[in-house]
Amino acid sequence: RMLRVLGVAGLLGWILFPVMGLAASGALFYRWKLKEPIALLLEGTRRIQAHDLDFSIPPTPPDELGQICAAFENMRLELLKTNRELWLQAEERRRLNAAFAHDLRNPITVLKGTVKLLRQDPASPQALDRLEQYTLRIEQYVGAMSSVQRLEQLPINPSGVSCAALGHELEETARLLAPALDLAVSGPDAGTVRIDRGIFMIVAENLIGNGARFAQTKL
Repeated sequence: RMLRVLGVAGLLGWILFPVMGLAASGALFYRWKLKEPIALLLEGTRRIQAHDLDFSIPPTPPDELGQICAAFENMRLELLKTNRELWLQAEERRRLNAAFAHDLRNPITVLKGTVKLLRQDPASPQALDRLEQYTLRIEQYVGAMSSVQRLEQLPINPSGVSCAALGHELEETARLLAPALDLAVSGPDAGTVRIDRGIFMIVAENLIGNGARFAQTKL
């Protein structure tokens, strides 16, 4: 009976010792090779799920799991780059919308002043011409702004403009934008200039409007 027990114990030893050795080797391999990369990947996944990309995966040994960590880091960098580009696009869109609203304020003021003049004199050809010009200008500006992603992409369409006509338009616009101020526009009466009339008037209206808004005297 003792011999039988010893035989069974020996047989179990032949089986158990290799199994225990394999288990110990697997535990050591996991601890030395797998534990840290897997922990890095799990932590990186958790932070990405929390929309946090402000981290990095440190270099790992160039084995199969290390290659997965490197690919994970490349994915994080691409996500960070994409998020930054989206943020810049959103900021540019906000800047474009703010400029659009700001630039439309002065032409709308001129249109309101023109409507008041038309109520006083419905047959005024100058008021009717100005109403038509500014309506067309706003329509063109809206069309141009809707097709660009940045202010710098706004198309420029220069053409020849009479200096006398431009000076007269500036003077009439200044009177409508700042009716409480005594304004005068001086410039050459002869010759022509080659400009984008719409953009030029937007800049001029902004300058006149800001000057009228922050002027300390009426002269």
